[in-house]
Amino acid sequence: MLKNLEAIKAKALEELKNIASVKDLEAWRVSYLGKKSELTTILRSVSTLSPEQRKAVGAFGNDVKGMLEMLYK
Repeated sequence: MLKNLEAIKAKALEELKNIASVKDLEAWRVSYLGKKSELTTILRSVSTLSPEQRKAVGAFGNDVKGMLEMLYK
């Protein structure tokens, strides 16, 4: 899951560089921070992991989400 989170982060940052309009920015937000986004799905599944994995995946996932939210604003 950590690799998935890293890939989501890299892809989101790359796509953000190419945003040219407010409409594109909103589509980016929905894609990466929306209720049905891959990031949200991973964060919701953290409770099914072992305690060691839960801590690592949860912390990194929250860091990625916080960074993307900050970049969106």
